[in-house]
Amino acid sequence: MKKKTRIVTKLSFLVCAGLLTLLTSCNHNDDDYPNTIDQPLGEGVLTLNGEDYTTNFAYALDYGAYPNSDNQKFTLIISDNVFDGISFSDNITNMLGIELSSETSGYIEDGEYYFSSNNWHPPFSISEAFGYFNLVYQNGDIISSDMFETIVSGTLTFNDSNNEAHFTYEIEFASGDAIQGEYTGDIKYFSITN
Repeated sequence: MKKKTRIVTKLSFLVCAGLLTLLTSCNHNDDDYPNTIDQPLGEGVLTLNGEDYTTNFAYALDYGAYPNSDNQKFTLIISDNVFDGISFSDNITNMLGIELSSETSGYIEDGEYYFSSNNWHPPFSISEAFGYFNLVYQNGDIISSDMFETIVSGTLTFNDSNNEAHFTYEIEFASGDAIQGEYTGDIKYFSITN
């Protein structure tokens, strides 16, 4: 059963605020972003408990190496609309984020990724996931959403060839809610390592 919120909890506010701060303060691979995006980056569909959502935008936040590790941390974000680099304000209504551990720097490595609760973040692992669906805004603030957190299992198959990424994924949350989907197209990378 999904967790319905009427007022943004401290946790969801902090996650959204943190994500927005990262997106607005990071270096990225396109100095004109988001002005250069006037159409979807690709084609995707995400299914949550039998309901389909269009997800035609994909972003990868590159955090660099985990502390005391050579493995690289990425958060792959799949959404229904473009981030404007400043806020979510009336822009994104559905999004999924998946934290991945890769051996390569600067891009997500091709391969099969699996959920691991191991805190040393082995290569090709998924350590966290979060989903926000049916986001409702008022005066630029999120006032309501269906939130999904606490991943219990998940897989992601990632391939990027000829500058076009293709990935499929299945995520299950502790609430019993399941998300699966796929995406083909461009991924906008953001470096969070400053």
